[in-house]
Amino acid sequence: MSPRRRNNKRQSNIPDHIDPDKLPAHVYYNPRWHGRWFIRLFNPETKKYDRDIRLGNGKLTQTEIWQAWEEITEQKKDTFRWLPELYLESQDYRELGPTTRQDYQRYHIRICGTKMQSGALLGDKPITWWDRTKVQRYLDKRKSQNAAITGNRETSYMRTVFKWGLNRGHVPNAVGNPTVGPKRNKEIPRSRYVEDWEYQFVLDLARKESSWYTPYVMEIMYLCRCRQIEALSIDRFRHLKKEGLLLERRKGSRTTLTEWSPRLRLAVDGALNDPNRPDISSYVFSSADGRHVRSSTFQTAWQRLMKKALKCGLKNRFTSEDLKPKGTSYTRGTAADKMQATGHKTTTMITRVYDRLPGKSKPVK
Repeated sequence: MSPRRRNNKRQSNIPDHIDPDKLPAHVYYNPRWHGRWFIRLFNPETKKYDRDIRLGNGKLTQTEIWQAWEEITEQKKDTFRWLPELYLESQDYRELGPTTRQDYQRYHIRICGTKMQSGALLGDKPITWWDRTKVQRYLDKRKSQNAAITGNRETSYMRTVFKWGLNRGHVPNAVGNPTVGPKRNKEIPRSRYVEDWEYQFVLDLARKESSWYTPYVMEIMYLCRCRQIEALSIDRFRHLKKEGLLLERRKGSRTTLTEWSPRLRLAVDGALNDPNRPDISSYVFSSADGRHVRSSTFQTAWQRLMKKALKCGLKNRFTSEDLKPKGTSYTRGTAADKMQATGHKTTTMITRVYDRLPGKSKPVK
């Protein structure tokens, strides 16, 4: 089963005797034909929801729904598929950010759907089967599939799940946390530095050829040294202050206030007054549904922009996330000054990841 849970609260037509918060995962109610209960099954092979199975009519009680769900899913306890299902329903998981939750769901599906030589799925192996050797084999396999970094992220997710289960008695103490000890795949920090002419070339092209929000997001990411989602989430009432632009950082970084400059003010005002902006919400980068422009939507526009830029003279592509390192590299001062500007809590991320210009020094006399 996939960890993705259907939001039963959104179904206002659920019978009154049913508590939507206590329904099994992936169970939903169809009011047609006097009401029927269904379960949507996830196929780890195709990685799609490809089957809807009827559980019964609308008169089923909460207990009967659970009994029918257990008969169909044959949910096996004490397996790796079962353990993350518990974690993904926990308060710890719900407290994570939306992007992290989506990543965890994706990792869960990939790990549980991995086939072994015997044909069995990795998610169906017992908890007691796991040890350091099995985790190391998984890391080596992902490396051979040219997915070394992704394998590290998936192993980090496994570590979180095993730690959560171990602390709550779902994992035997004899098993412990098998993800502690295996050697992770080597990661080389990205070093691509966007030259001034490259940035200006793509920015000019975005103003002519891309979606209305692309050039404004580019400018804010560069000038404020922020991530893409941090720029897209700017709210005109909460974040546009008299002193500057307040940015709520993600991934544990501190919230920062970037003082206004003529260029930053021009980017924000340009986005708010753009004739193509749907003025139906308080988000600076408002979309047609009243929310802010989604990261996936921006990435689609960015990929189209990169294809056009390469055809028009750009030599090497770069990602939108390379704009934060460009702004960080141009920030004057020490690593501590740059840390304060970006909201990071340590200088390690600045020196290893975000400061991509070579250090300057005078020659020996």
